[in-house]
Amino acid sequence: MKLYYYIGPTPNFGDDLNPWLWPKLLPAHFDDDERTIFVGIGTILNTRIPKEPTKIIFGSGYGYGSKPIIDDKWLFYCVRGPMTAEALGLDSSLAVTDPAILVRTLSLPLVAKKYKISYMPHVGSIRYTNWEEICRSVSIHYIAPTLDVDETLEEILSCELLLTEALHGAIVAHALEIPWLPIRCYGSVLTFKWIDWFLSVNLKYEPIIIHGVKDVQEPLSFKSRLKDIVKKSSLYLGFWNNKWGPLISTPRLREKCAQGLIKAADNHEPIVGNKVILDQLTDRLLVKLELIKKHYCKGWN
Repeated sequence: MKLYYYIGPTPNFGDDLNPWLWPKLLPAHFDDDERTIFVGIGTILNTRIPKEPTKIIFGSGYGYGSKPIIDDKWLFYCVRGPMTAEALGLDSSLAVTDPAILVRTLSLPLVAKKYKISYMPHVGSIRYTNWEEICRSVSIHYIAPTLDVDETLEEILSCELLLTEALHGAIVAHALEIPWLPIRCYGSVLTFKWIDWFLSVNLKYEPIIIHGVKDVQEPLSFKSRLKDIVKKSSLYLGFWNNKWGPLISTPRLREKCAQGLIKAADNHEPIVGNKVILDQLTDRLLVKLELIKKHYCKGWN
């Protein structure tokens, strides 16, 4: 069977976990035979998935794109959370959790703690402004969501507290019982997938809002400048709408972003993965993984 996952224009930790994790958990069982595809980590249950192959669904989520038309070629072993199950009309028992928590079953390197606070933005947010520079201004360690998986895991393991706008930064930190906090800087970050996963681990999604900025090089039209003035005035007066696009960057607003990260770390109780719940979810995933090995993987009878 062939591994199927989203490949975007830039590397992305969550998506790139697929070719890193699954060959370790299902060794020697993937090939280029497209008659059967394995659909794992990612918010990818939509109409973009090829119609013809048999589809083994293991922990994926719904949220982007249109709902797929499900027929007998869709073999659901589990999905990310209860909202995905409900949206696709699946039995609630199929809602387990995101399979990225299975990183905790692997032997990871021992890494010394080097960073008091780290920040990992969503991969879509790095196009707006230089978050590494913003983090550096307040001595927060920056973790790029585009690093390769081994390097990202080492970075996450090396921090005492992870602030993250990237869902799989949160999931992996939670799985490894590293303290973390959910950050939301841009309205483009999909709330549905966060709530879906939070429900699977018995948590309530309450992100810390930091108003992201957008660096603009080209001259702005009068209309764009006027809209930005209105949005900035609304922010300062306390009437901000989180559905609005990012503000045009200024030194003052970039400092506000940086201080927002510091305040998030100082004023909020970090989330730490509950070992009992993690063990239960891990066991459920491993049982389902054994079924896949038995039923579909090369080399099994």
